[in-house]
Amino acid sequence: MRKGFLLLILFLSCLIFAEYTLRTGDIVRIEVFAYPEMTKDCLVDSDGYISYAGVGRIKVEGMTLSDIEKIASEKIAKLIPNPSVTVSLISYAPRYIYIQGITNRRIDIGINPVTLSQVISTVGSNGNFNIDSIDLENIRIFRREESFIVNLSAFYEGSIEADVPVFEGDIIYIPSKSPISNVKVLGAVKNPSSFSYIKGMTLAGVISLAGGVITNVGDLRNVYLSRNGTVQKIDLEAILTGKNNDLELKPGDQIYVPKIDLRYAYVTGFVAKPGIYEFMEDEPITLKRLIAKAGGVQAELKYIEKITVTQSTAKKDYSPSVLSEGEDILLESGAYVDVVKKQERFVYVLGLVKNQGRIDFQPEESMKLSVLIAKAGGFDSPQVEKGGTIKIYRDGSWYEIQASTIKEKDIDLEPADLVRVEYQEFYVYVVGNLATSGKIIFEPEEPKKLSTLINKVGQISEQTFESIQLIQPGQTQTTVLKIHDVLDGLKDEDLQNGATVVFKLREGRYVYFIGDLSQFITFNFDEKITLKRALSKANLNLDLVEQLCRVSRNSEEPIQLEPDIVLESGDIIKVTLKKPARVSVLGRVKVPGQVVFEVNERSTLRNAIAKCGGFITEPTEIFVSDKVIVYSEGKRHLFSVDQVESEEFNFFLKDGDFVYVTEKSPHYVFVFGDAVKNEKILLSHNEEFKLSTVLGKITLVNDARQVHVIYPTNESTLVSLKDIQIKKADLDLIDGTFIVIEKDLESYIYVLGMVKNPGGYYISDRQITALEALSLSGGISDWGSYNQIILKRGNESKTINAADPIVLNSISVKAGDILYVPPIESNVVYVLGQVSKPGLVRIDQYSTVMDAIMKCGGFTTRAIASRVYLFKGGPTGEPVLCDLSGTLKGKSVASNPNVSPGDVIFVPDNPLMNIVDMIPIIQNLISIISGVQGMVQ
Repeated sequence: MRKGFLLLILFLSCLIFAEYTLRTGDIVRIEVFAYPEMTKDCLVDSDGYISYAGVGRIKVEGMTLSDIEKIASEKIAKLIPNPSVTVSLISYAPRYIYIQGITNRRIDIGINPVTLSQVISTVGSNGNFNIDSIDLENIRIFRREESFIVNLSAFYEGSIEADVPVFEGDIIYIPSKSPISNVKVLGAVKNPSSFSYIKGMTLAGVISLAGGVITNVGDLRNVYLSRNGTVQKIDLEAILTGKNNDLELKPGDQIYVPKIDLRYAYVTGFVAKPGIYEFMEDEPITLKRLIAKAGGVQAELKYIEKITVTQSTAKKDYSPSVLSEGEDILLESGAYVDVVKKQERFVYVLGLVKNQGRIDFQPEESMKLSVLIAKAGGFDSPQVEKGGTIKIYRDGSWYEIQASTIKEKDIDLEPADLVRVEYQEFYVYVVGNLATSGKIIFEPEEPKKLSTLINKVGQISEQTFESIQLIQPGQTQTTVLKIHDVLDGLKDEDLQNGATVVFKLREGRYVYFIGDLSQFITFNFDEKITLKRALSKANLNLDLVEQLCRVSRNSEEPIQLEPDIVLESGDIIKVTLKKPARVSVLGRVKVPGQVVFEVNERSTLRNAIAKCGGFITEPTEIFVSDKVIVYSEGKRHLFSVDQVESEEFNFFLKDGDFVYVTEKSPHYVFVFGDAVKNEKILLSHNEEFKLSTVLGKITLVNDARQVHVIYPTNESTLVSLKDIQIKKADLDLIDGTFIVIEKDLESYIYVLGMVKNPGGYYISDRQITALEALSLSGGISDWGSYNQIILKRGNESKTINAADPIVLNSISVKAGDILYVPPIESNVVYVLGQVSKPGLVRIDQYSTVMDAIMKCGGFTTRAIASRVYLFKGGPTGEPVLCDLSGTLKGKSVASNPNVSPGDVIFVPDNPLMNIVDMIPIIQNLISIISGVQGMVQ
């Protein structure tokens, strides 16, 4: 039977691999034999399509690999002849199941058949539990609209048939064994859990099994052991250090390690590690401390726009200088701090500078054109500085400025400007039998005259040359000058950029090539002068020829290569060649840089992106290609990545065009709470921006049932964690959303008010007594009222007299209840001397001397704030000298201790007054003070 079962599993596995149909989230690889550049990994998107360059989008959901291979072959055959296409499966979309009960988590079961025992083995191997702690006879599986119990104990006894398969979407509830045979460890330990009882198990041993107490969080000195309805407080630190003996445990014991009284604040934005940070009981919550805990700001303060602090429903913006000034800003527990980065300041620069590309400006730098040129390394030649042109593209228009005028007339730039530095080289072509011919370049400062050209060429004689023919660009008529008139200075001509000057010989047989080919071709006296023979002598590849024209004095007449034509000696042939196109491609592509299209290549935008390695769109990438901006012939064009990759898209680029591919920022949220690791979650571009997606990326470290979603719009909603897991509910998110997942509140009681350790205490579904609940919280503090404890359950509440332990032990408390211990009514101190309204002041456990004085209206003008006396416990108590003078100057105080019930505060008006001087004054008020003492007692 066992052998047959294994063969069945193997057969199903092979069948699934052979006929697997694609699902959303799968990734397939398309390969074309002998064309490695066409290999691409394609993600099946939420609509069931894949995208392939040159082919477009293909619907593949529900198809097999062989189906896709056939479709892809047909479409790729339009690009290349007889392609050999292979389609393979690279990775599968996750198939989730949900584990509840002894642990709460979501796992991916993969593509192969999976059984219940394999799931338990996988989850348990991560340290969540062991087989001995599971109630194997009562495992429940929820599948669609039904549920059923599975008894897996027989499987572990050798009966393989007892195992059952699990399927995607199953919810598996794995119960733990009865707590009577277990020992449970809860609270501030690394792995709270229930452990099977073993004879001889000790307190320190089971704490070790739970991963130990969380450093700086767990209270080692106040560990609670609950046994048979009684609670015992144990000093675990003394046990661990050998001062006390270890304590042997019994079945059913429950250990609770409370948290030290921690407070917290959130920080997001431009810091190294955004998140929630806790503060010890005696640690002040300040802005500087919070920023330091978050690893500091990511760069210098000059990059920060502002710091926004939200607390007590009020929001206030601070200058970043508060982080460098002497004083600190006090925060409340639960405050939100957002460090806002300044807007990036950058400009794109292209053309004739030493460093092309994006140039970033520091916050203190002026965004001037001169600064940009300096940051780009300067112009790439002196000629550009003297005669170059700078073009600035902004808001759909081009603005021009001469490079030579920057020093006298600088201009301001704006973020994202496109600056192109150009230099229109001034040149003429010289054709003839000369020592210097071809392209002659003029310096910016040289006069653009024919006489200047004669001086640059030199060695021109009237005996050799007959005339000069000047061919100006854009003019149909040419100018013919006698050579002696030019040499004698009788005639001169202005030259236009790109003009051609032909020096005609008196004797010989020759042809002149001008334009893109500037040559003087000679023929023997017995040699026939034809067009093809002249081109051959010029060593010109005819495939590069765009156009040929015969130039006469009055016109340019196009001529064809076929059939060959006979030329006359002295003919001038203008040659126009095909030219390569150079395009700059920057931004979010795999290999940014300059792209060159040869004369026989299609200079399309899609081909330019392909030459740069393609867009960055892989499923695993967080920051991907978004928009494509093209600057061409003074116009700005905007396309999406999908448009450019579309098979029908054809946008042709021209020489000098600029392409920039922008970056798509990923969606992000912040996850906080007791039940999760606090972190910022980034989603890759193909992931749905939903709550279920985010929950799939986090690990719950504590039990939780609800998720609190707080949107940046201050709207919030509460949703069941189970509803999300079983796909019954989901939420769309917004960038910057806070997702708060607290511990399972329904399994906690809350003891609040005047107790030593207020907070939530995990009791699961069992009931405990009010006395046990107060013991868990450390008992009632000295300021708590024993006869007015309030028990709140739902909408009902009742008052308990805690002075009688028997009464407390008879009252049951269950999960969800709140116990509140109010302060005693005699929490007052007396404030005497130079204050506006001397008298009784009510205080709480956080009140200080300064708080009490401010409740009396503050100091009078005669008060000596540097010598305020606090008499602890009454007028006969030990005096404490307090210096509160800093408050009068808007600074922090030097000494401001907390006050207690019955204290007396005295503010003198004489700096020389001492304790002896004060005694008569205080004695005059002794009857009042005695009354206050009676109230306190």
